[in-house]
Amino acid sequence: MTAAARAQHVVLFKFARELTPAEEREMADRIRSWPDSIEGFTGLRFGKDVSGRNGGFSYLLLTEFESEQAHQAYYVQPAHVAFSEFVFGIGCQVIRVDYPLTPGSLIV
Repeated sequence: MTAAARAQHVVLFKFARELTPAEEREMADRIRSWPDSIEGFTGLRFGKDVSGRNGGFSYLLLTEFESEQAHQAYYVQPAHVAFSEFVFGIGCQVIRVDYPLTPGSLIV
């Protein structure tokens, strides 16, 4: 992937137990704060599954970055590091998928 290619980072979150409403709010609030402290987003979404077909992965984080360089810089930002510590501290497992946003990855 070239440095100029936009990138998408998708994370599915699974917890050993149901999160409390306060923990859920904490996750969402931390993510909502990122655009104020982390540069390079072109899209940022977070939500909880409503289908019940998630295999235990109840939350999704969808991020889009203006470049692969912005994507890689995101990982070391203090707000992202603190978020990771928070979710892993309450028993989180994740599935991560990263890919370039290119004409070849666009279906419709």
